[in-house]
Amino acid sequence: MEFKRVDEKKLLMSGYKGEFFASYNSLIKALGESTGPSPDGKCQAEWSIEFEDGTLASIYDYKENKPVEEVTEWHIGGFSRRAVELVVKQFSGLGVKIGITIEEVK
Repeated sequence: MEFKRVDEKKLLMSGYKGEFFASYNSLIKALGESTGPSPDGKCQAEWSIEFEDGTLASIYDYKENKPVEEVTEWHIGGFSRRAVELVVKQFSGLGVKIGITIEEVK
């Protein structure tokens, strides 16, 4: 499924939906350069994307204490679990080996 990069403001009030494991270089290859560190310093790298069906997703590290190039655990944010499904599908299609964790429904 096609996606485009969007302004991170479109994801205000979104939340953690899951996580996946991939290298920083894999993310750069798939998504381009990150928007850089967050203003609050909690993320070193972040990507905000919108899929062709309108699903919004953010991919970011969260409170990592190692250089961003060494990060392999990435959070997926969004407004629904569909964000996780589409991010995983996008990376699977690129041949990137990933593992996922999806938030439990409470």
